[in-house]
Amino acid sequence: MSSVLPVIVMFLRPPDSSSFAVSMGMLLVFTALQCRAALRLPRGERWARYVLTAVAVLSLAGFTALNNILVVMGLILSLAGAVLMWLPASTTHIRRSRSASG
Repeated sequence: MSSVLPVIVMFLRPPDSSSFAVSMGMLLVFTALQCRAALRLPRGERWARYVLTAVAVLSLAGFTALNNILVVMGLILSLAGAVLMWLPASTTHIRRSRSASG
């Protein structure tokens, strides 16, 4: 999530405190959605894989803020996770989990 924060700040650039509150509220919602998707992915829910992939792609938009080591590490981890979610072994696991759960 650390790599998505610069993207949100970059696009919203809050000029006053009310805009800052809206930005932080959106960040909280996006973080909650990402956490929920991460917890649902092992259960084989496909929407979770799509959400987490979208977050990884959005984190690429934060490449302008690569001056912070935490942002770089977050970007690398997001992209590595996105690649791993789409490997054949992961796809097989998701299919099996979906068929086992009903």
